[in-house]
Amino acid sequence: MGAWGYGIMDGDDPLDTKDALCRKDEDCPTSGRQYFDEPRMDRLTDTKFMEGFIDGDNAGVVAFIMIENRVPLSDEIRRRAISCLQSDIDYVSNGNPTGWKDPEERIKKLTEFREIVKAITEAEKALMEFNYDG
Repeated sequence: MGAWGYGIMDGDDPLDTKDALCRKDEDCPTSGRQYFDEPRMDRLTDTKFMEGFIDGDNAGVVAFIMIENRVPLSDEIRRRAISCLQSDIDYVSNGNPTGWKDPEERIKKLTEFREIVKAITEAEKALMEFNYDG
């Protein structure tokens, strides 16, 4: 089915990534897989699992799912997400065939989310450096 919107989660691949993070049982019987509606927090909060889960193309989606569930991003996940989003922006910006009816709208959505990931980074760093003396 592909993509039906311009947002980071508006396509089959992002939803497949989310399903993989929600899967109840990795070894489901052949009768079908069972899914949770909510991501498994034990996976989202396991930094090593999440860093290993990213395959390059899904780093922005992984960051979105973690942010949506209020799970802090590790520096590595954040770096890879920003890099992945920028690569996608550059790819669409350079006129590559993408199938998007409105490439500028896709660029806008990717750019907005990249800036959110960057802003969260700066806010978290500021909070960690903040020294409240009462």
